[in-house]
Amino acid sequence: MTNKHDLRRQKAAAQTNVHLPEVIDQLRRKEITRREFMTMASALGMSAAAVYGFAGVVPPAAAQSVKKGGTLRFGMKLQELADPQNFQWIESSNIARAVTEYLTFYNADGVVKPYLAESWKVSADGKTVDIKLRKGIKWSNGDEFNADDVMHNFKRWRVEGNESINNSEWGGGVMNDPEKVNSHQVRLHLTKPDVSVAHRLYAYPTCIVHRSFDDTGANLVKNPIGTGPFSLENFEVGSGALMKRRNDYWGGAHGGKGDAYLDAVQFIDFGEDEGAATGALASKQTDWLYKIAPKQLDIIAKLPHAQIVSSSTAQTPVIRFRQGNGGVSDNAKAREAIQLAASNADILRIAYRNLGLVAENHHTAPFQPDYYDLGKPQKQDLAKAAQLIEAAGMKGQEIELTVGNTQGSWEQDTCQVLQQQCAKAGIVLKLNVLPTAQYWEVWDTNPFGLTFWTHRPLAVMLHKLAYRSDAKWNEAGFKSAKYDAALDAAAASPDAKAASEHMKVCEEELHKSFAMVQPYWTKVSNGGDKKVRDFPSHPQEYFPLHRVWMES
Repeated sequence: MTNKHDLRRQKAAAQTNVHLPEVIDQLRRKEITRREFMTMASALGMSAAAVYGFAGVVPPAAAQSVKKGGTLRFGMKLQELADPQNFQWIESSNIARAVTEYLTFYNADGVVKPYLAESWKVSADGKTVDIKLRKGIKWSNGDEFNADDVMHNFKRWRVEGNESINNSEWGGGVMNDPEKVNSHQVRLHLTKPDVSVAHRLYAYPTCIVHRSFDDTGANLVKNPIGTGPFSLENFEVGSGALMKRRNDYWGGAHGGKGDAYLDAVQFIDFGEDEGAATGALASKQTDWLYKIAPKQLDIIAKLPHAQIVSSSTAQTPVIRFRQGNGGVSDNAKAREAIQLAASNADILRIAYRNLGLVAENHHTAPFQPDYYDLGKPQKQDLAKAAQLIEAAGMKGQEIELTVGNTQGSWEQDTCQVLQQQCAKAGIVLKLNVLPTAQYWEVWDTNPFGLTFWTHRPLAVMLHKLAYRSDAKWNEAGFKSAKYDAALDAAAASPDAKAASEHMKVCEEELHKSFAMVQPYWTKVSNGGDKKVRDFPSHPQEYFPLHRVWMES
């Protein structure tokens, strides 16, 4: 039964978005899970406090007793940092997000919260988003943060011909020119509704740079003006970087006033050798590792001074065919044969030590609110795979599979297990192992390869990037008008249940195309010295380092 207090809260929610009362009722009727509710309600503009209140969930708590000071030595790959809109790696954003920040932030539980934004309101038709900006924020050069900064960022993201993924996310086909309402409010005019806007404003290439960024060379390393808790002192690709605490930070460690706890963060790049990073932690030459490979977990677990933090995620390796390239990629029978030869469960067990969840070859995770359970788990069928590869005219013919170990040697292990499984059906896979940097040059054009995709809170966010016919990152060359229409409908729906019905069509279209072998969703681990405290676990490995502190 709904009491008067709940009705008042629902009326208040309706003022933010007319669809919120129905989302609240769906939670009460248990038609959606708490996590689905928290992700969707916060996306529609409900405050985090209200989201947790309706869901009956205790929000993440701030540390009660901390010590200020110390330098955190952080082992992480250091890639190009010059222009944030061109980021292709999470690692780069973890440095940038400590220097210059984002309009929104989302927690590990999917709740999206204001950051540089104070709040947002989505119109009834879902096509207009009003974003109010926080007042009183100062850039490190003394300028006031305001709507001119935000307008400048949207303008640069939307430049025609811009190669940034932001152009696909915010360009002319997605929205019309944004509007400056006043000094601290901007209005987005979408060409079609999209419930993922607030979450996408925390995507790693969308950090907000100063309005003078392009006039001063468009290089964050050379001119690191930011609103964040740290200043960037030096940076060298593939080597090291140093950030020092600002003593005039606006935000505080947990949303209140106050500076970061750490004096500084020193980043160290240990290269491609996973053992070198583990050795550095064992010998106390580093305090924290950005990512711990599955093969290194047992070693680190035995170190008396070490701790490991793990998170279940929608991060995943996708072994995809690039349709339109000829050969195996354009042979539907061959694609189906390779998919049937695979046992996703065995690939997860052998290549990734069972640290994750078996996937279903359609790149939508069961814990994403818009997932639809097709009830058709992938099953290995070697006999049928053998028949299909013969019918395709490719029995015994070498098929090259390219991998770059961009996240670690487990990528190659994954391909090797698939190679062994395929051999049992007369399918000959030849592994082409490239250096990481060389792989990134061909990741979206090679005919058959493994690419690592990071976590997104909503499936529609990923699918719009990866499989829509006109998507910039559509490395699979997948095209389906039926899929595109269903995806647009899913993205437009503020109702998780309805969105999943549309995603059912998307999942089925990908299945019918045999576009990929997507074996598993990964559990990711990072960790380090036990003296490091409150290091946050995040499924996309977005780390707000101003919350971290260290014991003496």
